[in-house]
Amino acid sequence: MLFPRLIHPLVGWIEGRHRLKPNWEVTRIVSIPLRSLLDPSAYTRYRLYVDPQVAAKLNRTTQDFLCFLYQDGVDVEVLWGATLRIVLLFLEKIFGFTPPDVSSRPFVPGILDEAYLNGRL
Repeated sequence: MLFPRLIHPLVGWIEGRHRLKPNWEVTRIVSIPLRSLLDPSAYTRYRLYVDPQVAAKLNRTTQDFLCFLYQDGVDVEVLWGATLRIVLLFLEKIFGFTPPDVSSRPFVPGILDEAYLNGRL
């Protein structure tokens, strides 16, 4: 666990389109269709290559995580970590969905550096 925090996720239904105003903790808002989240083929591994300065603190140079990949035709979004865990808990409770074993799937590379740990993305 990188950050020992307590998160209280909430689920709601909002009629129509509203302009959301995220706070400083939110990098961006991503809309993903529910049917995409329930597609087992969209899950794979996210391999974080750890910056040398951070590796000294974490005692590792890479770390693999379960991730979800979503392509909307233009951009690719990667859900992983706490965000993905919250989404998966919801999918399991409501739909009985569990992600597939991704240990033999290819990985998507990412970088974990000091900016991420300090919240300056």
